[in-house]
Formats: sequence, structure tokens, C-alpha cells
Amino acid sequence: MFNDTPERNFHERQSRERKFEDYKKALRGRYGVATYESWFKMLELDDYEEERVVISAPSQFTAKQICERFSEDMVDIWREKCGPVQSFQVRGGNGGIVASVPVRRKPSGGMKIVANKGIAAREMAAANDARRPLAPPRRIQAVPSPAGQAPEADPGLNIAAPLNATLSFGRFCVSDCNRLAQAAANSVLDNETTGVVYYHGGPGRGKTHLLNAIGLDWLGRRPGDKVLYLTYDNLLNGYVTAVMSKSLPELRAYLDQIDLLMVDDVHMLRGRKATQEELLTLIDRLVAKGATVIVAGSMAPSALAETGLNHRLTDRLGGGLAVQVDKPDFGLRLKILRQMADYDCTSNRVCVEERYLQMIARRCDASIREIEGAYRSIRLRAETCQRSADAEPMSDAYVLSVLQEMQRFRKKEFTLDDLMSAVADAFGLSVADLKSRRRPQIIVKGRHAFCLLARKLTDSPLKEIGACLNRDHTTVLSSLDRAEVLAETSPEFGERISRLMDEFGD
Repeated sequence: MFNDTPERNFHERQSRERKFEDYKKALRGRYGVATYESWFKMLELDDYEEERVVISAPSQFTAKQICERFSEDMVDIWREKCGPVQSFQVRGGNGGIVASVPVRRKPSGGMKIVANKGIAAREMAAANDARRPLAPPRRIQAVPSPAGQAPEADPGLNIAAPLNATLSFGRFCVSDCNRLAQAAANSVLDNETTGVVYYHGGPGRGKTHLLNAIGLDWLGRRPGDKVLYLTYDNLLNGYVTAVMSKSLPELRAYLDQIDLLMVDDVHMLRGRKATQEELLTLIDRLVAKGATVIVAGSMAPSALAETGLNHRLTDRLGGGLAVQVDKPDFGLRLKILRQMADYDCTSNRVCVEERYLQMIARRCDASIREIEGAYRSIRLRAETCQRSADAEPMSDAYVLSVLQEMQRFRKKEFTLDDLMSAVADAFGLSVADLKSRRRPQIIVKGRHAFCLLARKLTDSPLKEIGACLNRDHTTVLSSLDRAEVLAETSPEFGERISRLMDEFGD
């Protein structure tokens, strides 16, 4: 536990909490929003003294799964974000230490070792770690230029996130899958649409790019306006800090002056009731004075409500202009790849051939992030070939090996029906048994398992999960509680859950 003293209590705790929030943010960046929401969001820092770390999870089951699936990366990310660590432990629920994670010595030279995955995988990992932008990013603080009437200063809370100048409309590729989203953005910028605009769609579809591009274009057209871009972390940390420092009135006054408010990843506010309420009232105040609010999230407003977000907030999002951003189609994927390749060939003299771009576009269809990751891997090999005569030349076989390696670790796509069939098989039941009104213990446990896995592995709302079992969302909530208990107290149940997690999880 924290070694609180009257002199150091507040500042030390605040410093550690900030570090831990940075750590969780890095976990979200490494594993993606869905995995973060399922496993890492509810983690808390119990102790951090003299390179000894103790983290607590909400239950022993969750702690055990985290240790088995993510422990090595968790230690590496801790070193990157928080500093040296000699002992890393995870505590489950109110119990004792579930596991002491083995802490390897950090390899000399700062090189990350990727074992047993071949040259292609090592180069892919190095490329993904580098994550180089297409051009050196210029950060623009999302506040008005000196020509405009500046708002009162952010009251020491650093709530504003900087706009990324590389995410402009000049680099926003358009195809049928996102043409409506761009049209909505143009409508906002031309003052044809006011009030609330809500972009929704899965991760890696360009929503963050859209928000940044709108903000940059807005400031270019209206340099005197006050524009604010908020990420989930900025919004949450800003309000928490304001409450702790008793400066909430000052923060509200600062936010009330905004002409364009953009909020990213609103779906991550699940469980943050006070912050949801603050955001709702802020949106109401801004819209009432004629300001524009643009919000981005992972699912439609009705689905957000089913996941536990404030119903009045989701109604507000649904009552404005709600625009779905679809998965990138082949045309968009190829445009994005050609744009990156053109820049590299012109600016860095590293050229990736067209046929390799088409191979990536055909096989990487999950998200824009996947496309970018694959391109960086191929680009790294192309650069190596140009610099060294001894390097293995680029080939179709090499590109295919990189893409196959990436897709081997891609999250398996499945439906709730697929999951239900697998649960039925694991428990020796039929799907009809799970959907029936029968209540033998083995069938009840199968239903509990399905609810837990559906909640952990998908973004499906409770209502949809319940409908699969011919039950309502309150039954699903009850099953979730009972499944958590069973996972900790019944080795047989826990083993079945673990096997299904391995089959369908990341």
C-alpha cells in the first residue's frame, strides 16, 4: 500500500496515479480498445516501492487470465513507461497475490527480442515498434490563434489534447465506405450542420483522423475560434483533477467558451457515471449557445446505451447527425497504401512496388491500422535491401510470410452464434439446451459461461447477448456475476473458460 505521510501523501499518490494512467494508456495502445476494456480497464495500482509493483484486478479469475496471457508485455511496458522493476505481482479481488510475474533482465542494447517467429516476424515487430509517421509530426495546440479572442487559460488541468497536423484532409483518403463521413464533415465546416455529430464504427476506421482533420480545417477557416479536442484520457483525467483540486467551476467556465468541441472514444466512459454526466451537461450548454460538438465512438447510440452508457447521453448522440464509418474497402485500402508509398519514394527514396501494395490491400481488410502496420513491415525490408547488398531481396514469398504472420495473431472474427456453439460443445450440450428453460446445473453453467465470454470477447450489448439465450439483459447481468464466482471456485469451469478464451481471444 502507499506509504502515506502528512507531508508527502497527496503529491506522491498523484504522481503514482499519473504514471499508472500512462501505463494503462500504453496497454490500450498495445492491445487495442476491446482487449483493454475486457482485461485492463479495472486494474488498480496497489503498491509501487523500490522497483516492486503490485497491481490488483477485480477478481482472481481476471488476475489469473491476465498473468497467463499478457504478463511479459505488461512488464516490458512498465519498464518503458514507469521505470525499472524487479518484482511484478498481480492480486485478485480481496485475496492474496495470484502470481508473481517472471521479470526478465532487459536485453542489452535496447533491442527487443522476439523469439521463435523468424526473420519476418522480427522485422515486423521492429517496424510496428517504430511506428514512424509519414512526416515529422507538427503538434498544434487545440486553442485559437492569437488573432482570436482566447478563452480563459486551462486552469492547470492540461485537459486539451493537441491536434496532429499530419491527420489533415489532405491525407484523408475517401472511398464508398467513408464518403458519407467526409460529407458530414464538410457539412459541419460549411455551417450547414450544427449541434451534435456522432461518428461511430470499429477501431482503425479513421474516426480520429476525421476529428483531427475537422479541427485543423476549422481553425484554418476561423482562426479566432476556440477549438478543443478531447481524448478519453484527457477528459477523464481533467475532471478527476478538477474534483481533487476543487477547481471544477473553473474547468466548466473554460469549457463553456469552446466553439468546436471534439470528443474521441466516448464508449470508453462506461462505468464513469460522473464524467458522463459532466459531458452530457457540457454538450447541452454548448449546443444551447450555438456551438458544434463532434463525438466519436465504437458503436451506434442505441448499442452504447445497452453497454451501460448514460441513456440521456446516448439519446443526445442519436438525436443529432449519427454517421457510421464502415470497414475500409479494397479501394480505400489501396489508396492509403499508395499514399504512404508515394511519400516514402519521394521523400525517403524507399520505394515499395505496386504489386506488394496490392498484396497488402487484398489480405489486410480488418482496419486501417492493420494496413499501416503491414506496410511498415514491408517498407523496412525494402529499405534494408536498398542499403545492403547482402540483404535477402524482396520477394512475393517474403511479403506473403509477413502478412501470414500478422494474420496468425489477428483476433479471430466470430459471431455470438459461433461462440454459443463452442460453449455448447465444451459443456457437452446442444445450442437448444442453452436456449431452453431447463435448469440442470450443467446447462446453467453453460449459460453463465456464454454470458461471460460474450461480454469479455465482444462489444455486443447485454440485450443482444440475452436475446441469444431467449432472456433479457438483467439475466445476463446475473449470469456474469455467477460466472466470475464459478471461474474462481470451480477448477473445471475455469479450465473450460480458459480454453475458450484461448480459442476465441487475442
